[in-house]
Amino acid sequence: MKLYLLVNSQDNRVLGCSTTSPFIQNNVEIEVEDGHDVLDHPLNYVFVDGEIILDEVYRQQQIEAEELLKNKPKPEREIADMWYAIMTGSVKNA
Repeated sequence: MKLYLLVNSQDNRVLGCSTTSPFIQNNVEIEVEDGHDVLDHPLNYVFVDGEIILDEVYRQQQIEAEELLKNKPKPEREIADMWYAIMTGSVKNA
């Protein structure tokens, strides 16, 4: 499948991709297999020597950031826990 990439000229990170030619200059045309991961996660890739390469370090950082957000207590829960601590003078579930 033909794919057009928007590539950051400073660090070669793929900023976006499209299966149709965009109206911007400096896009890069490449061939990838159907369903390639770059279609869903373009920022995980860099464009080097005419190829896209998965940036494992960046990808792992994104996975860890998503996990932190997923596991972070909802604001309502944090407020309820703080209110409980204020009202009882203790910390719940500590």
